[in-house]
Amino acid sequence: MTTATVAPSADVTAVPDTGGRTVTDDFGREVYIPAEPQRIVSLGGPANTEILYALGLGGDKIVGVTDYCNYPEEALAVEKVGGYSSVNIEKVLQAKPDLVVAAYGNTAEVIDHLENMGITVIALNPTSIGDVKNNVRLVGEATWTDAEATAVVNDMQSRIDAVKEAVACANTTPSVVHMVWNDPYGSAAAVHSRTRCLRWQVPPMPSPR
Repeated sequence: MTTATVAPSADVTAVPDTGGRTVTDDFGREVYIPAEPQRIVSLGGPANTEILYALGLGGDKIVGVTDYCNYPEEALAVEKVGGYSSVNIEKVLQAKPDLVVAAYGNTAEVIDHLENMGITVIALNPTSIGDVKNNVRLVGEATWTDAEATAVVNDMQSRIDAVKEAVACANTTPSVVHMVWNDPYGSAAAVHSRTRCLRWQVPPMPSPR
């Protein structure tokens, strides 16, 4: 499997002749988006879907999500296109998206296959809170919702600052592990990044069984 690299920030270049944009995703790929997307499929699970809705891209613009996308409630009514690692390519094609927002877990093979079918794909792979904020900006740039993305990131930072201030005088630092899978054991780096903001300790993961 191709190893993904997280871009330090979301880069965007406007193309004056056509009005399109070129963005750099978390795989380090430069992806050209010819026009503002009108039909978007979210393959990266709840995180990607929630970013899209936070940017105000609900209604008719989101035409496909994974089986696990259940927030906001509006996402429950959207066509399901498979699981996080079991994407139904046929359903994605039937949705006729002009943008797919994928994730590292969808596998490079699925992403390459969709691109070979002529579908525009950007891939996200956050491993920290900073990466999550960059992803919000990236999706905002890829969907022409730059102002909305800036507002979401600013709100996130305000909440983070409030939490840091609230726990600054805490006398205890509990140990916490957020498990996302048990065979083999797996955790989420981005979630652990959040727990560290709370000054909680993240113990070492046990060796795979």
